[in-house]
Amino acid sequence: MRIKLTVFLLLFSTIISAASLSIIQIKVNGKIIPNEKWTALSILVEDEISFYLEFSSEDPERFEFQYKAFLNGKITNVNYDDVNSPIVSLKGLKTGVYIFKAVAYNSDGLETESTPISFRVLMENLVETTTIEKTEEGQNYIYVIGLIVFHAIVITILLFRRNKKRKIESNKMNEIQEKQQSENMDLKSDLKKLKDENDFLQKQIKQLKESMIILQKANEELTIQNERLEKSKVQLEELQAEKEKLFAITIHDIKNPASAINGYIELLDKYDLNAVEQQDILQSLAASSLQIINLSHKMTKVLTAKHKEEADELEIQSTSLKSVIERVCKRNYAYAKGKNIKLVNNASPHTPNVQVDSMKIDEVVDNLISNAIKYSPPDSTVKVVSYFSEKKVTVEIIDEGPGMTKYDIANAFTKGKTLSAKPTGGESATGMGLWIVKQIIELHGGEVWIKSTPGNGATIGFDLPR
Repeated sequence: MRIKLTVFLLLFSTIISAASLSIIQIKVNGKIIPNEKWTALSILVEDEISFYLEFSSEDPERFEFQYKAFLNGKITNVNYDDVNSPIVSLKGLKTGVYIFKAVAYNSDGLETESTPISFRVLMENLVETTTIEKTEEGQNYIYVIGLIVFHAIVITILLFRRNKKRKIESNKMNEIQEKQQSENMDLKSDLKKLKDENDFLQKQIKQLKESMIILQKANEELTIQNERLEKSKVQLEELQAEKEKLFAITIHDIKNPASAINGYIELLDKYDLNAVEQQDILQSLAASSLQIINLSHKMTKVLTAKHKEEADELEIQSTSLKSVIERVCKRNYAYAKGKNIKLVNNASPHTPNVQVDSMKIDEVVDNLISNAIKYSPPDSTVKVVSYFSEKKVTVEIIDEGPGMTKYDIANAFTKGKTLSAKPTGGESATGMGLWIVKQIIELHGGEVWIKSTPGNGATIGFDLPR
C-alpha cells in the first residue's frame, strides 16, 4: 500500500510540475514596476495596477487551462486576450493592504497557482482620507487561513480521484510494482525530494506568518496616520471658519472709517470752516486713515495665520477707555454733522483704564456710535456716557431714534439679521454691526445689552471687567 501511495505521489508531483503560472510583470498606470520593488509595493487610491501572467508547460496541448484571480480571497476579472498570457487589471481600490494571487486549472481537476503578491493602497493627501477599517486585518488573516485550507481541500480531492482510478487498475499496478522492485532506491530518493519540498512549504508558511505581522504593523501605522490627517483636517476647517468670521468683521469695520473720511471731505466742500476747524478735520482724516491701515494689517494677520488662536489673538494692554471714546467721537463728528445730528461725549473724565485689546474696543465703540447716527433723525442728539464700579466699567450710547420692538431686541445680535427700523439717510444695513460688538465684548469677558421701546430711542451699552 505504501508503494502505491509513493508511486501516486510521484506521478502527481510530475503532473503538477509539468505546468506553472507566474506573475512576469506588474504595471502601475501603464508604468512597469521593477521586480526588486514588488516586496514593498504601494499605490494611490486613484492608480490602476495590472498583473501580467504567463502560463508554461512541457506539453501545452495536453493542458488546456483556464484562469481565476483572487484579491484578498475574492475572485476578480481576468483578461483572456492571450490564453497563455492573461492580464488582471485593478482600479478604484480603497485604502488598505491587499494580497493578489492567480490560479490556472483544467477539467481534470489539476491546478497551479502564482506566488501571492501583497501591496498597499494609500491616500494621496492629508486633506482627503478614509479610515482603514479594522476588519481588513481580520480579512487578511482569514485569507491566509482560507488559502491553506483551500490547498488542503484541492490536494485531498486530487488524491481521492487518483486513488479511485488506481483501485480499478490495481491488478496491473501489482504487476508493475513487482517489476519495479529494483527501483526502490530511486523511490526512496524521490521520497526524500518530497520531504525536502514539504520542508520548503513549511518555510513558506513561516514567511507568510511573518508577512502577516508586517502587514498588521503597516495597518496600525496607516491608522495612526489617518487619525493625524483627520485631526489636521478638523483644525484646518476651524481655522477657515475663524478666518471667514474675522474677514466679515474686518471688511464691515473698514466701512466706518471710510464713511467718516467721505463725511470730512463733504464738510470741507460744503462749509466755510475756520483754521481750527479745518485742522480738527485734517486730524480726524488722519485718524480715520490710520484705522483703515490698522484694519488692513489685521486682515494680513488673518491671511497668514496657521492656527485658529493665532488668527484671533488678543493684544491685551492697559487702555484708557475715555481716550478710545474721544477718538471714535472725533472720527464720527463729520458723519453726525452731515445728518444735522449732535454727537455729545459725556464720558466720565475719571473713567479708569481697562486691560483690553485697544483696537477691538475701538471697533465696538465705533460700531455703536455709527449705528446710533445711522438710525437717528435730523436735529436729534446721540450721547455717549460712561460710569464705573469696583468690578466693572460701563459705556452706553443713547440715541433719539425710532427705538426697537421686542422682536428687534431679541434678534439684534444675530449675524446678518436686519431690524425693522430703517437708516434715516439712505445708508445700507448689513446686520453685522451689533453681532461684531457682541463677539468682541464676550471675548473680553464682558456683557452687552439693549434698553428700548418703540418711539422712545434706544440705549445700547456694554460692561468690561476692571
